[in-house]
Amino acid sequence: MNFKELKNLLENQNSTMNIFHSVLQKKKNAIIDNDYNAMESILKDEQIVLQRIDLEDKKLKSFLSSLDIKNKLTIENVLEDLKINNKIALGDYKVLIGLRNELKTTASKIVLLNRLISQLVDVSRSIIKETLIALIGNKKKALVNKRV
Repeated sequence: MNFKELKNLLENQNSTMNIFHSVLQKKKNAIIDNDYNAMESILKDEQIVLQRIDLEDKKLKSFLSSLDIKNKLTIENVLEDLKINNKIALGDYKVLIGLRNELKTTASKIVLLNRLISQLVDVSRSIIKETLIALIGNKKKALVNKRV
């Protein structure tokens, strides 16, 4: 097992997930500030980072599938199997588990931030809808009273 390669893969994922979290923070701020130009730029950045995440995920899955381990569903299972079968030093195991825990923490932050962004978008839609109804009226009601 190539410890350095697995460590590099996890470090790259952590770095990319931190970048993604930063992009989502900027997206949240652009929504709050109603900054259309910033949103355009941020959406492009977001797509680039998402592609990078996908590529890194494929690399990690490919690496894990190359290992001779029966239960490869999660990185935790792989690391546990490596430790149990003495295929990895305890210090290396702790480093990899630490990286995996950092990745989980960042992923949790991203999930929470994504929920917040979703709520902001829902509130924005509601405000736009109410503003349009106030300006042009409800479609069910006529703008002009026909009885006059």
